[in-house]
Amino acid sequence: MLLISCLRQLQLNKEVAEQAKANPKLQAQADAVNAALEEYKAILIPEGRTLAEIINQPAKLFSKLVWLHNMMESTEGPPNNTSVKQLEDIEALLASAEAKEGEAFRTALAAFNAAAQ
Repeated sequence: MLLISCLRQLQLNKEVAEQAKANPKLQAQADAVNAALEEYKAILIPEGRTLAEIINQPAKLFSKLVWLHNMMESTEGPPNNTSVKQLEDIEALLASAEAKEGEAFRTALAAFNAAAQ
């Protein structure tokens, strides 16, 4: 779900950039859409110019999910209550991020679409 969400955001980013190149009047709206997508991506994925920058960031949702997956893969038996609770926490954070950043994205995209018509 998280990976699909990231891929969907990257695809939308490319589509908006292509449309903005075709029509220079849309550039300001395209920049707003891309900024909203970048904010959403920053919540999900650690980014930086160097490995040190990435490592020194607080854990992002994708990192937490990968850690939990690796823990589940290396243990035997069903998930314990702590793992289930951590997954629920990650799901809640993801839902919160999608609600918050999704609204900013939808607003920017609506302005972009209105300018494109």
